[in-house]
Amino acid sequence: MWRVWSNTSNLQINSLCFAGYVFGLTGHSADANAVFKQMGSYSLCEAFRGSLAEGAGSITAAEAIWAEAIAKGPNEPFVYMERGQSRLRRGELSGAEADFAAAHQRTPKFADPLKLWGDLLSQKGNWKDAVAKYKEALNYAPNWPALQEALATAVRRD
Repeated sequence: MWRVWSNTSNLQINSLCFAGYVFGLTGHSADANAVFKQMGSYSLCEAFRGSLAEGAGSITAAEAIWAEAIAKGPNEPFVYMERGQSRLRRGELSGAEADFAAAHQRTPKFADPLKLWGDLLSQKGNWKDAVAKYKEALNYAPNWPALQEALATAVRRD
């Protein structure tokens, strides 16, 4: 099934990684694995591959995938963001914060790590710092509704 996607001339690499992720989420594991195998160690695919491993119940496998991906491409933000979200869900707040900070350091004009970092700070009840992260993220994604909503919530709580 995924070969249809790979033969499209204008399709970007990120789209293939998203396709692999969707295949995995919808139970098409063979197609997901085929996409990820072709893509090799592309960081977005590795980030998603780790998330699929976590979703399948193996946090150990997920952490191993993410660690290997970071070792191969330490300057790519996607693995840090996926691992950080996993850690946030599991209540490992200091590890999640380190991951969001690492992702932001590598892509300082990318709103997503800042939004995630603000979400973590909100979860900790640190509303003032959450507001600052959300406002910084708005510089790069001013029309992102979820970010605007998160900021409004943090401002009300601050």
